[in-house]
Amino acid sequence: MVTEKSLELHARRAIAEKRVKLVKIKGAYGASELFLVESTDRKKVYVVIPGVYCSCPDFLFHVHLERSRKKCYHMVAVELAIREKKYVEEEIEEDRLTELVVKSFLE
Repeated sequence: MVTEKSLELHARRAIAEKRVKLVKIKGAYGASELFLVESTDRKKVYVVIPGVYCSCPDFLFHVHLERSRKKCYHMVAVELAIREKKYVEEEIEEDRLTELVVKSFLE
């Protein structure tokens, strides 16, 4: 069973490993920002809208469908990183972001 404490520990590890990122996207329509959290093996990235949404499977199944939890650890990591100002800031081209997100869904 996943507890709030275990979610927080997992989230803090993501922060310590610098896997929580505020990405500034440069695109044809100007700049925008969003949070990404890299998976433990750094092969996937999950888009996080703080307090609302995460693109990970855990969010879909346990938070959205089963409603057995209020958040996944990626959401907790982003909330803690914002509060403690411990996220990595990165600039990325729109095309590269699309490539990263699509790759995450296909693996």
